Amino acid sequence: MKKKGIDLAPDLGAKFFPVVVLWTATQCASTADTPQGYLIPAQARLVDLSRAVDDTRPHAMQGTWIDVPDQGQAGEAALATLAPARCIGPLVVIDWTRESLANQGAELCVPDLERWEERNGTIPEGAFVLLYTGWAARWETPELYWNQGPEGRATRPGLDPAAVERLVRRNRVQGIGIDAPSLSVGSLLKDESLAAALEGGALALRNLAHLEKVLAHRGAVLILAPTPLPGSSTLCRVLAAVPREG
Repeated sequence: MKKKGIDLAPDLGAKFFPVVVLWTATQCASTADTPQGYLIPAQARLVDLSRAVDDTRPHAMQGTWIDVPDQGQAGEAALATLAPARCIGPLVVIDWTRESLANQGAELCVPDLERWEERNGTIPEGAFVLLYTGWAARWETPELYWNQGPEGRATRPGLDPAAVERLVRRNRVQGIGIDAPSLSVGSLLKDESLAAALEGGALALRNLAHLEKVLAHRGAVLILAPTPLPGSSTLCRVLAAVPREG
């Protein structure tokens, strides 16, 4: 069964079945490729966490981006060889909105992660950890979303590189994402947190949307469908499968 493109809506809508079919430019997953434990029941509700592609905007803000570690391969092959099993996993959302409202450059650090786990439990291995900052509210005004200062340095909430390293090395997460242009609080041109994620073998997601819709849901699963283009960075469809109440 071969599929082309990244529009998962026909497969993940009304006819959704307890198996997830994912594909990249050259691969198509079958039930055997889908990690057990991530099978999603037919009654799951889907929430789109990605931005519609808009090529009239600046390149870094044309949609939701995924960055893939090279893992010793040429960048051209990174996405083409991304295993479908890496495109699905448990979803964890960390609420960082209060801190971001108080400080545009609020940085999630290792002690913040430890306090979050004390309240919510240990972040599971293989999870996708998304930082909900509320920055997505600025999306319709690109200059506010980018938030570049007079000296050329952009300020926005993000993750400290040490916190990213802790997530990838201790929690062994599968991916890290944010509803902002970069994982770091600083400039996109020097995203040290993004570099830490990729060096640790994790996927990275930027410009996410609607994280408030999945903030309170436990047991949600994240599903990724990268655009089948060459390289190690591309636009991506991001869906959350949320268990229906009752």
